[in-house]
Amino acid sequence: SIVFLARTVGVVENNLVIQTNVGQMVYQVYGQGIQNPYKVHPFVGAKIPADVTYSPPIEIYNPHDDPLHVKEVFTSGGFLHLNLPDNVDTSSSLWDAILYTPKNSSLFFLTIFWVFYIDVEPHTKKTIINLAFISQQPGKYTGFVNIKSDKENMILHVDVLVVKGILIGFLPPPLTTHNKTKQPNV
Repeated sequence: SIVFLARTVGVVENNLVIQTNVGQMVYQVYGQGIQNPYKVHPFVGAKIPADVTYSPPIEIYNPHDDPLHVKEVFTSGGFLHLNLPDNVDTSSSLWDAILYTPKNSSLFFLTIFWVFYIDVEPHTKKTIINLAFISQQPGKYTGFVNIKSDKENMILHVDVLVVKGILIGFLPPPLTTHNKTKQPNV
């Protein structure tokens, strides 16, 4: 099956090219990007220096009148990792891995994923997990984050460009600081 993941709201038109051993087939395809009611978004266009961690939070808004139950989150590819945020009760979490071989292939694929149960209360937004990516090698990295809930399954596109050297205007993520109020001397 083919999944259309819109990057923008509105009509999208493009060509789908399927390359086979007897040549290529070109299909003109159309799609309609709609507003996401869960307010999740793709992580595309990130440009980071080599050896710098890219770790944006993945937040979900619950548009329903009853709790949204997030049941599973996993990534495609071994270069994307997931970290649980501080607000998740890890007593109900576990991780699992699947090793599989596609039909007629000698390749093996390993998918590691978190299985946990987190509730997002009605009409609220919550960080459910953090994406984590770091690379020493410059290049373009593309993958997906899959989120399974009791209402819908969501797929987020991840597209990161790793460059060598220092980026002008690049700001690393802010550090968390704890300020203590100083009492005046009396």
